[in-house]
Amino acid sequence: NGSAIQLTEVAALEAHVETSASLAAVVKLDGFGLPHPDLLPTAIQKRVTKWTDWIDYWSVDWNWKGGPFSTGFAAFRTRRRRKLVLASEPHVYTEPASYRVAVKVVDVMGNETVRVLLVEAR
Repeated sequence: NGSAIQLTEVAALEAHVETSASLAAVVKLDGFGLPHPDLLPTAIQKRVTKWTDWIDYWSVDWNWKGGPFSTGFAAFRTRRRRKLVLASEPHVYTEPASYRVAVKVVDVMGNETVRVLLVEAR
């Protein structure tokens, strides 16, 4: 768990990381919202009943170093499977250290929002 840095102003992304003594970490999405959903087409607005409906897919870079995003986990919905998984699979670090975990969400309009979480794996 730790502080977070918002990299873009496209949307509000809330997420946290849970760690365990076995150096395992799990990212959980807590919320997501667009800054001006009222400006989107009415057809899209009508389909949104909860915050997860804004998300097309999301992914995690377990050791983001400020460069290109390296996907270590991804969750997405399909036409048949509409439910979105809100917790990543556990990731086990090989050594205790501080890590920057980047969480990227792509919304239904195709915009990317990234949030970086500072994590202590001990």
